[in-house]
Amino acid sequence: KKTLIALAALAAAGASFAQSSVTLYGVADMAVGKTNKAGLGLANDKFQAIASNVLNNGTSRFGLKGVEDLGGGLKAGFNFEGGLSLANGAGNLSGGQLFSRAANMSLMGGFGEIRGGRTLTTSFYSIASWELTGTANYSVVANQFGFAGAGPRDSGVVMYNSPNFSGFSFSA
Repeated sequence: KKTLIALAALAAAGASFAQSSVTLYGVADMAVGKTNKAGLGLANDKFQAIASNVLNNGTSRFGLKGVEDLGGGLKAGFNFEGGLSLANGAGNLSGGQLFSRAANMSLMGGFGEIRGGRTLTTSFYSIASWELTGTANYSVVANQFGFAGAGPRDSGVVMYNSPNFSGFSFSA
């Protein structure tokens, strides 16, 4: 009987752990290159190549995100994401905070998602949906026309994302 009780308790604990997930994620985006520039040489006034090292420090980031099943078709989620400079290890702060790229929580269900906190704006998602690169590190459209409102991210946002209706969805 003790073994059956222990197995039942273990199965119940395993089932509750299986209902939630937390993911540590990130992107390390850096390139090192070498360019040659033509310059005047010292000997015989001939042109010689002068080498120059270049460090391209892209949009590196790290984050935590997770989802907890609340039961009854409801889920709670969170996302905390910060920027990182690979050149010196400093925070690449796009908003002045540790988690400057994202710091939000959400409630999800059959009705869609309600998200609150610092997040990408609906303007960003609108541009990213038809931008050729998907706004991966750069957006030609946003550079030309800008984002409506505060920019690609905003703090204190309350956002609604609808469920998918046969390929159609919207955010407000």
